[in-house]
Amino acid sequence: MMSDTQEKSLHELVGAALKVARRDGRPGGENLRIAEHPATGFTVSLEGAGAPPEIQAEFAPPAMVRETRAWRGSHLLTVMAPLKVLQIAWNADEPFRIMSFSRGDWEAVLGTWARGGED
Repeated sequence: MMSDTQEKSLHELVGAALKVARRDGRPGGENLRIAEHPATGFTVSLEGAGAPPEIQAEFAPPAMVRETRAWRGSHLLTVMAPLKVLQIAWNADEPFRIMSFSRGDWEAVLGTWARGGED
């Protein structure tokens, strides 16, 4: 279980990644936008048809994820730095699911990038 501080931090990272994907993302195929950080080569990709639904405030708990293994999200957000460090999937009106998450220096880079900086 995540603490409130950890959840807030993860929500901020997801928000920053979505902002980068929407603002800087270029078409990378059908229903795919990819943004590449100019200095580091980090990438943020957003997959899904149409505008992504609003991400709900809550996470899907691990038990829910285990019980619904065949579940598919309509949208997938991935941060590669250069390995996969964050990936979430979601549908409208459902808690989002953390598919992959690893803390590191990339978090600061993503935050600066989302605010319009490159470093």
